[in-house]
Amino acid sequence: YHIRITGTIILLIVTIITFISTSLAIKAQYLIMAAIALSLLSILFGNHDMAPATPNLFGNGSGVPLMVLFGIFFPAVTGFEAGVSMSGDLKDAKKSIPLGTISAIAIGLVVYIILAFFFAYTVDGNMLATDSKALFKIALIPELVIAGIWGATLSSALGSILAAPRILQSTAIDKITPRIFSIGTGAAKEPRNAL
Repeated sequence: YHIRITGTIILLIVTIITFISTSLAIKAQYLIMAAIALSLLSILFGNHDMAPATPNLFGNGSGVPLMVLFGIFFPAVTGFEAGVSMSGDLKDAKKSIPLGTISAIAIGLVVYIILAFFFAYTVDGNMLATDSKALFKIALIPELVIAGIWGATLSSALGSILAAPRILQSTAIDKITPRIFSIGTGAAKEPRNAL
């Protein structure tokens, strides 16, 4: 019950930020990215005594199925879609979309690989598999891990709220959806009706 109320309030706040200004929402994304980066640094530079006797590079065979791992990794490589959805706002979409898309996927992959090796060499595999608070225990500043989790969640919410109205506006311009959604506001033709 409380999760639904909290989620509704946060969704309303994110929508209001986006309704006020796209540039405000994009500036908020920079703060969110900083929170995520600080969270990762807190994990990487944490000081703990939970290292395994030998690196656990291949697991112990009792891990989760591949589909669960896919479910964890998949969101890391779908965030670029928000950038693609906002292609109408780019100065040079032909250059920015391929560069941004490939960069986003590559950076996400590199971060995941670094974390996998980091955990294999510095944290006991059984602890990672059984303790849901493992990241808090190994982080230099556990509160930054919470900030990173919130940041990732809010980033996805902001990306969706920024992108979806633009797609709806484009489909209305192409006469696929009702024309009312094609009307833009201001010089940048912000999709307020679609929002």
